[in-house]
Amino acid sequence: NQTLPTPQRRTEISPRIDYQLSPDNTLMFRYSYERNDLQNVGVNGFSLPSQAYSKLNTENRVQVTDTIVLNPKTINETRFQYLHDQTGENVTNDSPTLNVAGAFTSGGSPVGASSFVQNHWELQNYTSYISGTHTIKFGGRIRSLTDDSISRNGYNGTFTFSSLGRYQQTLLLEQQGLSAAAIQQAGFGPSQFTLNAGIPLSSVFYIDAGLFVQDDWRLRPNLTLSLGLRYEIQNNIGDTSDWAPRLGFAWAPGQGKGGGRPKTVIRGGFGIFYTRFDESYTLQAERYNGIAQQQYIVNYPTFYPNVPPISQLPLVNNQNIDTVANNLRSPYIMQSAITVERQLPLNTTLSATFTDSHGLHLLRSRDINAPLPGTFVPGVADSGVYPFGGYGQINQFESAGLLNQEQIMVNFNSRVNSNIFLFGGYSYNNAYSNTDGAGTFPNSTYNLQSEYGPAMIDTHHRVFFGGSVNTKWNVRFSPFIIYHSSQPFDIILGRDLNGDGYLTTARPAFAGTQTGPNIVDTPYGAFNLAPGPNDQIIPRNYGNGPAYFTLNLRLSKTFGFGGERTAGGNAGGGGGGGGGGHDHGGGPMGGGMRGMFGDTPTGRKYNLTLGVQARNLLNSVNPGQPVAILTSPVFGESISTAGGFGATNAINRRIEFQIRFAF
Repeated sequence: NQTLPTPQRRTEISPRIDYQLSPDNTLMFRYSYERNDLQNVGVNGFSLPSQAYSKLNTENRVQVTDTIVLNPKTINETRFQYLHDQTGENVTNDSPTLNVAGAFTSGGSPVGASSFVQNHWELQNYTSYISGTHTIKFGGRIRSLTDDSISRNGYNGTFTFSSLGRYQQTLLLEQQGLSAAAIQQAGFGPSQFTLNAGIPLSSVFYIDAGLFVQDDWRLRPNLTLSLGLRYEIQNNIGDTSDWAPRLGFAWAPGQGKGGGRPKTVIRGGFGIFYTRFDESYTLQAERYNGIAQQQYIVNYPTFYPNVPPISQLPLVNNQNIDTVANNLRSPYIMQSAITVERQLPLNTTLSATFTDSHGLHLLRSRDINAPLPGTFVPGVADSGVYPFGGYGQINQFESAGLLNQEQIMVNFNSRVNSNIFLFGGYSYNNAYSNTDGAGTFPNSTYNLQSEYGPAMIDTHHRVFFGGSVNTKWNVRFSPFIIYHSSQPFDIILGRDLNGDGYLTTARPAFAGTQTGPNIVDTPYGAFNLAPGPNDQIIPRNYGNGPAYFTLNLRLSKTFGFGGERTAGGNAGGGGGGGGGGHDHGGGPMGGGMRGMFGDTPTGRKYNLTLGVQARNLLNSVNPGQPVAILTSPVFGESISTAGGFGATNAINRRIEFQIRFAF
């Protein structure tokens, strides 16, 4: 146990100007600058302090929005965004990385001296037109990106031991004077050595475009039908058939022609939603194409702890390659949903939603040059028959994954009066898949049956509750409570059983009635650590992690002074469109938000707000995902804490003091 300071300095500047060119034309301009300097990054969990490195990120963003009212029935909006993002990483220790599976990682950090420069461009144009009972929207978006990446990740090399016991025995034999080759002959030493080498600079150009048209057709005063069609295309894959139809309706049963707000509304719809093939995958395939950079793997190396020059390594035929399947398609999800919304007393709205999602062509990876079944002998270097010859991996991005998910969500919000607002909800989720993303590799390249299991997002129960209460002293209390049940995790062996070179994909088999030294009992069942060809491999994500609970609270008081605020003023402050980075998932850029809970309006020109916000007020200990490697001495234990609301890193109680002046 060791405490390590991780200082961070963050600077943000974000001015915004709204200018009304004419009564029908409004122009918005926003520039934002952000600089984030972090020290001792990468030290957590199994990673010891020698793994620390520094990271500096700067971002410049320009956003322009032009809104024109062409006539009483037509509005056109044009949005433009430019983003320049630059990141640099530096290490203080460039010695080889030492990875003892399930125990610790020491030595130098594998990130090396790296830098990344990205330029994003995005242009959108949308038009809304009202014609009788039809509200028609149409438009398009085009985005491009250039990414110049200098990566020396893995240039220092990594020695991997499959277990703590193997590492400890290696140290003992070294002390007895045995050579690295003799230690390997005795059945010890590193299980694997990996090294990256070659040209560190790789560049990629990415562009995508989308067009859409939508018609909200009011068939009756209480019935609206929505019809839409979207088409998307991108340059880094050959798929050109990404048509996405959308269908929806909203029905208020019992509402008359001149009636007021309906008590009950039923909404439903179906749509196809595409996910773009990210430019980072194209960059990875460009970098590790076997020419620009090479990935080398030596199983059971005989030179630990020294790294010989590349020219002296027997790796000529052992260059690993990343590639994209020729028939890769854009992943998409077909989603159906039905919602019933009911108005209740005390200005309360209650809604219940059922959603069914079916994902097809989801991304995953596979080593298509893994040894043919039955030809690889674990522990014997370079054994096996390889389909493409040599002994290197050919890691291929494929779009062969699937997802089935059902969700039930119940939400409410209640504006009891002008001073009390409450909201909350519960959701039940059931999700199964055979992939958790592009970086998911199967247990065995040639047997994918055991890959269908709980998805990483298969958290069954989620509850949230929040609100805002303004007291008679004009002090606003804003609590926010979050709870969710366990999240699945993959139970793995930490060693290579198939010859594909991956130590984090092989899973054990169910032990059944078997006994012997390879059978272990765990809280998740009895497993066989050396499964045979006829044993049943456990499914993906067979384990369950801990639950999560946190209480967050914000207190604020706003002082207003000066004259009365004019109609065009913005005394509340805090607006101004946040943008959202380079998001291939879609959605208009910008927009922004004032935060979950705004400040108390005063009606004055000038407002000074003092606030204090506590994240995880009760200092609840929320363990992170357990150690998944069966051979680890701490298998099933959590060695880190989970992230929290509004934070991506581990978070205990965190108190922030805020002051804001708005005019």
